[in-house]
Amino acid sequence: MIYSFSPLAKRSALIRENGHPEKLWPDYENDSIQIRKTGFCTCMRERYGVFSYAVPVFSKEKELIGALGVYKIPLPGYEKEKQIILEVLQDAAGKISDF
Repeated sequence: MIYSFSPLAKRSALIRENGHPEKLWPDYENDSIQIRKTGFCTCMRERYGVFSYAVPVFSKEKELIGALGVYKIPLPGYEKEKQIILEVLQDAAGKISDF
């Protein structure tokens, strides 16, 4: 999430500090474009058997200041669960932005 919403210079710094995301995230450039379009990220963490959900947090000046996320064991009713979790995360991100 931080990578996807960061300006290019910050993304370069993240790569220098943490390594290239391509090793663990093969389609990171296209996925980042999609994340920026939708304003959230969801994925299944196969290794751990959990879904992850994340949203960006912006300052009042619209600068990225962080991200909020949840890991959740998958249960039946994923689409409804996804909608509720993302609504709660986006609401919380908005409240932090207003602080």
